[in-house]
Amino acid sequence: MTPKPLPASKHPRRGWVVKGPLVVLGLMMIGVPLVWSFLPRTLWQGNHDKPLTAKVIRGDFINEITERGDVESASNVEIRCEVESQGSGVMIIRIVPEGTYVQPGDFLVELDSSALRDQYVQQQIKVANEQALLIQAQRALDTALIAKQEYLEGQYRQQLLEIQIQNFIAEENRRRAEDYLKYSQSLAQKGYITQAQLEADQFALNKAIKELESARTKLDVLERFTKVKMLKQLDADIETARAKLEAQQHSYELQVQELKRIDEQIKKCVITAPAAGQVVYANQVGVRGQTDIIIQEGVRVRQYQTIIRLPDPKRMQVRTKVNESKIGLVREGLPAKIRVDALTGVEFDGEVTDVGEYPLPTSFFNSNVKDYQVVVKINNPSENLRGGLTAQVTILAQREPNVLQVPVQSVFEVAGDFYCITVNPDGSLQPVKVEIGPSNEKFVVIRKGLSENQEVVLNAAAYREKVGLAEKNQPMVASWSRSQGEQANAAQEAAAKEAEARKARFAGSAAAENQGNGASGGPGEASPATTPGRPPFGGEPGGPGGEGPGGMRPPGGFNPAMIVDRIFERMDTNKDGKLDPSEIPEDRRAEFMQSDTNGDGAIDKQELLAGFEKMRAAGGFPGGFGRRGGPDGRPSRPDNGEAQ
Repeated sequence: MTPKPLPASKHPRRGWVVKGPLVVLGLMMIGVPLVWSFLPRTLWQGNHDKPLTAKVIRGDFINEITERGDVESASNVEIRCEVESQGSGVMIIRIVPEGTYVQPGDFLVELDSSALRDQYVQQQIKVANEQALLIQAQRALDTALIAKQEYLEGQYRQQLLEIQIQNFIAEENRRRAEDYLKYSQSLAQKGYITQAQLEADQFALNKAIKELESARTKLDVLERFTKVKMLKQLDADIETARAKLEAQQHSYELQVQELKRIDEQIKKCVITAPAAGQVVYANQVGVRGQTDIIIQEGVRVRQYQTIIRLPDPKRMQVRTKVNESKIGLVREGLPAKIRVDALTGVEFDGEVTDVGEYPLPTSFFNSNVKDYQVVVKINNPSENLRGGLTAQVTILAQREPNVLQVPVQSVFEVAGDFYCITVNPDGSLQPVKVEIGPSNEKFVVIRKGLSENQEVVLNAAAYREKVGLAEKNQPMVASWSRSQGEQANAAQEAAAKEAEARKARFAGSAAAENQGNGASGGPGEASPATTPGRPPFGGEPGGPGGEGPGGMRPPGGFNPAMIVDRIFERMDTNKDGKLDPSEIPEDRRAEFMQSDTNGDGAIDKQELLAGFEKMRAAGGFPGGFGRRGGPDGRPSRPDNGEAQ
C-alpha cells in the first residue's frame, strides 16, 4: 500500500524551513539589546570609583633573561687534510666510522700516498747527485788552498834563493873585476901590459856591474810584482772554489729539504686523533638542500679541507643571542638554566662564559635590530646532549633578596621623579614619591617611599589627574626645530585631520551597510559609536577585521566570550591560558592588567570576562578601549620595563 503524502503545511521539514528564520530573527532582536545592556564602559579607562589595588610585597627580586640558542661543543677540533693537492685532490682510502668515540692517538683517516712514494724515490736520486757535486766542489776548494801554500812555501822561496845567488855571484864578479883592473892599471904604468889589455879589464868591470844591477832588479821584481800577482790569482781561485762549494751546499740542502717534505707528506696521509671526541663527518649541504661534499672512502679531498670534526661531549655549551636592550645586564660568570627541546623534563646548570663586545651582523630587513652573541657553558652535560640541538637559556641577570616590590603598573614618572598612588583608610588617593631600583617585566624594586603591605593603585597612570600630577607629565612632541607653541598647533591640526578622516571613513562604512553589505569591519574603519544597531567597539582602527581589541568586531552584535577567545588566540603566544605582561602590547598593557584581580601578574579568560561584566555594570563600553597607550592616551611604561 502506498503511503499517503502529508499536506505541505504539516510536513516537518517544510515547517521548520518556514518557522526557523523567524525564530532566529526573534532571538536576535531580543539578544542584541540584552548583550548591549551588558557592555562594560569604564574598565579600560580606569575611571572606577574604587580602583584596582595591589599590596607592597617583600621578597626576593629576580630578573631573568630567556633566549633560545643552539647546543654545541666547547671543544670542537677540526681534522683537516694537510696533504698538498695533486690534481683533483687526495683520495680517502680508509676512514673511521662516523659516531665513533676516539682517544688521542687513535686512527682516523688514511689518504692515498702512492704518488708521494714515487716522488720520494726520485728525490732520493736527486739528493745523491747533489751530494756528489758537493764533494767535487769541496775538493776544488781544497786544491786552491794547497796551491797558494805551495807557491808561498815552494815556488816563491825557490825563485828568491835563485835571484839571491845571482846577486851574490854578480857582487863577487864586480869586486874581482875592480881588483883586477887596479892591478892591470899598475902594470900598464910600468909598461908590462898593453893598452888593449887594460881596456879589456875595464870592460870586464863594467860587465860585472851590469850583471849585479840585473840580479838586484830580478829580486825587486819578484818581491813587488811577481809574488803579489801570484797571490792574488791564487786567492781568486780559492774564493771561486769556495763560492761554488757554498752554492752546491745550498742546492744539496734544498734537495734534502724536499726529501724531508715528501716524507712528512707521506706521514700526514695517516691522520690520528689529536684529542678525545666523537667522530662527525664534515659533510657540507648546499643552499637548496643537496649535499655538496660527502666524506666517505674513495672521495678526493683538497688541501686544508675539513674531513672530520671531533666535538667533545663532555664540554658542551649553548650559543645564543641577546638583544641590545638587555645585553647590559649580562656579564661573564652569571648563572643560567638550560632546557633542551629534545630532552623533556631535563634542566642543566650553566654559566655565562663569553659576552660579545660588538653586535652580530644583521640582514637588510632587520638592520635596526642589534643582537649580541652570548656563550653559556653547560656545567653538567649528559651523554644525550649533541651538537645542533635547540635549547632555551634562562640567565639570572639580577637577584636582590628581601626587597620591597610593586607591580610595574603602579609606578609612573613625573618630571624625572617616580611616584606611586596609595589608598588611604578613608578611600582617598595620595601620590607618594618613591625611589626605585631594578625592574623586570612584572615588578619593580622600591628603595624608599613605601612600606610592606601598603596598598597602592595598580593602574596608577590612569589616576594622575585625580592626584594632581597630570600637568607635570604632559607628553611632548619630539622636535628639534619647533617651539612648544608650534608643537601644540601641530597636534591640534593633526587631531582635526584625523577627525575629518574618521568622519569620511564612517560615512563610507555607513553607506555600505545601508546598501546591505553587512558589517565588514575592515582595517582603518572608524568607530561606529553612533551607528544604530552596532556597538561602539573601540575608537581607533585595530588590526584586520575591524576595530577593538586585536582589531576584531563580530558581525551582528557584541559577543564577550568570542572577543576573549580571539584576544587569547592572538596574544597568548606560549598557550598557557594566561596573558603575561610580556605577551600584551606595551601600549595596551596597563588597560589589560586592570583585570588581574588575583594579583598573580597575569590575566586568564575568567578575569577578562569579569572585566567585561564590570564594564557592563559601569554603563557601557568606552570609546577608548583598544587605543594605543593607557586609558588617558599615554604610554603605560617605557620599553625598558620600568614604570612611567
